[in-house]
Amino acid sequence: MGQLREGGSSAATITPAGLAAKGAVMQDVVIRNATLWDGTGAPARPGHTMHLHGDTVAWIGPESSPHASSLPRGAGTMTIDAAGRWLLPGLIDLHVHLTFDPRDPDFLRVATLTPVAEAAFRGAHHARLMLEAGFTGVRDMGAFGDANVAVRRAIDAGWTTGPRLATAGDYNPQRAALWGEISGIDRSQSFHRLTGCLAVRPQRAGTIGLIEHLQEVRSRIKR
Repeated sequence: MGQLREGGSSAATITPAGLAAKGAVMQDVVIRNATLWDGTGAPARPGHTMHLHGDTVAWIGPESSPHASSLPRGAGTMTIDAAGRWLLPGLIDLHVHLTFDPRDPDFLRVATLTPVAEAAFRGAHHARLMLEAGFTGVRDMGAFGDANVAVRRAIDAGWTTGPRLATAGDYNPQRAALWGEISGIDRSQSFHRLTGCLAVRPQRAGTIGLIEHLQEVRSRIKR
């Protein structure tokens, strides 16, 4: 729902999923004495309070408002003193690859040799880290074997925690053929053998017909 930052060096993300992962059963969360930055262009506003009811922002306003004194408190309510820290809307990243290892420079080797199940576990780990860093919306632009689709379904089912995830699913087969041309190595067959990502016969980049291309995209959207 939001992010608390102090001095730009530490952050704590408050989300219903994060509270549930820590065993919290609070119906209401009240964050007081926060510096609100809402992303609308308005200047930051100190001395604000936010009331979360379940997974909904029920109210947000200045501490001086009469409504602030009537917010829930006591048993069943978690009250957090932000002590002037920043309260932000959830951040959004529109181009990530959660299932890849950014520390490994040999992208093609990792992409073709990592089992799909292992990639999905890695994606779930990265999704949790992104949520803890304040990202509540993420668009994953591609994985092998639909590993990112598995991560999205796991988050939606509540099996793991992570941001709201939009996925592009498996890689487009035409792109896979193009990689072979860029690297100077015919990797089309290895992609097909190790990941099953090519749903049409491997060909040189640009030779896959438009109709086949559209049919493949439509089939993947349904996932």
